[in-house]
Amino acid sequence: MTETPETPAPETPPGIDWDKAKPVFADRLRAPKTAAKPSDGAIKMAQRSYDGEKHGEDIVHVLRFRFPTAEIAEAAADELKRAGAFTTPESTVRTVIDPDNAGDTRMVAWSAGAKRGRKT
Repeated sequence: MTETPETPAPETPPGIDWDKAKPVFADRLRAPKTAAKPSDGAIKMAQRSYDGEKHGEDIVHVLRFRFPTAEIAEAAADELKRAGAFTTPESTVRTVIDPDNAGDTRMVAWSAGAKRGRKT
């Protein structure tokens, strides 16, 4: 068995003195990414869905609304999804554009429920 010769360590770049460095430990390498905070109206609608409303013997959580244009409906659905992070307790908001499959892309339905996905 032959021994591999040891390679000398490269020179330390000027200005770095590792013997004097006093690093501290951190929980993570980088702060988690956070989505932009949605409007207060979107948060209220998500909270309203999470709380539900009593209809007879049932409590329903699905809300629906027809927006003026398909573009606004798509933007609203995205904002509602982000609003779940700001409900009490934190929730997941699921959205569906054109819930009846009738070709009406201005109609949005949403429902907020228990937080799903990765634990942070």
